[in-house]
Amino acid sequence: MATVANVNTYADAAIAAVLAGDLATAATQARAAQIALATLPDARSDSESLTWDRESIATLIKEIKTEQNSIQGIQTSKTHYARATD
Repeated sequence: MATVANVNTYADAAIAAVLAGDLATAATQARAAQIALATLPDARSDSESLTWDRESIATLIKEIKTEQNSIQGIQTSKTHYARATD
């Protein structure tokens, strides 16, 4: 099982990679943080609580992938299909 220290290590590595412009490593480290975080429960004690923002990490990974694709000249777009109306 992952620990809080693992999550922090992966998150710090992802941040450092983004700052260095290494988006592939940033995405890998952010995914590792996400996976480690998935195994940790939220915690609560008498005076403190700790809640993980899992959705923000998923959003970060999407943004990193979009930026990576942009640098490589790949454009992505979301397509919405709907039935034609008469």
